[in-house]
Amino acid sequence: MTVFNAVMLAAFILDICLEPGQRIRIGETTLKMFVWSSDMLLMMMIASVAVYMAPKRMYHLVHVLDQLRQVSTELKINSSAGSERTKTITIVCIPLWAASILIADFYSFLGPLLDGKLWYIMCMYGPYYVGNLMGVLVLLQWSCAVLAVHAAVVAVNDELATLRRAKFELEPTTALEDLLRPPKSERNTLIDCFTKPAKSPGDSMTLSQAQATIRRLALTHERISELTRQLNASNGVFLMFVLMSTFIRLVLTPYYLLQRFDHDERILYELLLQINWSLFHVVTLLLTIEPCHWTQEQRERTQILLSQLIVHLAPKCERLSKELDQFAKQILLSNAKYMPLGVYALARPLMATILGGVTTYLVIIIQFQKISDQL
Repeated sequence: MTVFNAVMLAAFILDICLEPGQRIRIGETTLKMFVWSSDMLLMMMIASVAVYMAPKRMYHLVHVLDQLRQVSTELKINSSAGSERTKTITIVCIPLWAASILIADFYSFLGPLLDGKLWYIMCMYGPYYVGNLMGVLVLLQWSCAVLAVHAAVVAVNDELATLRRAKFELEPTTALEDLLRPPKSERNTLIDCFTKPAKSPGDSMTLSQAQATIRRLALTHERISELTRQLNASNGVFLMFVLMSTFIRLVLTPYYLLQRFDHDERILYELLLQINWSLFHVVTLLLTIEPCHWTQEQRERTQILLSQLIVHLAPKCERLSKELDQFAKQILLSNAKYMPLGVYALARPLMATILGGVTTYLVIIIQFQKISDQL
């Protein structure tokens, strides 16, 4: 990775030493040079984090997946064939799409240089595109891990919902009224056997079974929260750089398109390329944030289901009431969220903030460019 960064820095120095009209990626103005250098620096950071922190991140990822496998076994999670097929297609198609965009972008700069002597400088920018592809692969690992956590939280909520719908039987007691009640005759017993419908095992459960189920789900929920904290710790730096890079590139993609309209005859090619870049950056945001938002929604549903269980089941048994109260306190005190380095939560409000900021900064850059051209 050090060699890749050195090659890119050498290409940047060679590019900046050229005449303003001959520069390849830097451009003629100070603004263009700042824009490209910021983009390249963030990509170098993402690739460096992806490579240098790979052993630690993979160790944590293997541990998290092993814990999730145990949780899935306890909760009896069975993924449908359709969802697994969709996940596999997504994992294959997104890197292929990213690779095709990177190749098209590389050719858009290299093509006009093939007749000259400066093509080697563009080739030295090759590690920039390799680093982008590495970032995509690490981001897919993150999304798959978060989706596995989401499936575990959904399974916990399904069991809580089943517990909420269950009919509870009073356990055998030795109260005085039971002792004084006259015994049933054999005739009445035979009649009851034919007149009363048999109860299926899934239709009802005892309060002791409900208590054991709640305790088991509370322990599982705590393990899931710990896995969330581990994912935050092992991917926080990478996610920070990814979000910063995606924000900048969402601003720069329309800017690049506007700049090349006046200097490139392949308008349709550039238009399709920049549209693909914009869509890809939006997909990057979705892969980063949306699985976390789905998981947080399920955590909120866990709180709602637990509150319903407290209202309906706590008055029936004191021991059950204590288990529910303990579970509720656990959720309140250890409500883990996906927060890279503890800075902000990965949720849809963050996505709206990023897209709103993109619009604002794009207008500022365009106005600044107009003023620079006038001067």
